[in-house]
Amino acid sequence: MGLDFYLLSAFWLAVWCGFLVWSFVSRLRRGLQRQIGQLAEGWASPRLAGGVFASLESECRRIYQYRSGLARLEQQAAALRRRVSVPRESLGRQT
Repeated sequence: MGLDFYLLSAFWLAVWCGFLVWSFVSRLRRGLQRQIGQLAEGWASPRLAGGVFASLESECRRIYQYRSGLARLEQQAAALRRRVSVPRESLGRQT
């Protein structure tokens, strides 16, 4: 085999390698652009603007409701303690 065969083979090998790399990179670029576009749409919409921290917000809201309920129970317990600790004068008069 002559030198021209090796040069021609190297040329076609370089062409095919270039084509395959270009194909891979273009597919990768399209996929990344699509993902970035979807992410940008999600962040840009006002409905989902709070969605970045939606789980954190719902957790804080749940904790706030829990603390409000706890404060109500504490007030009820204090009222019951006051009622139990103060003797009724009418109890001694009942017959």
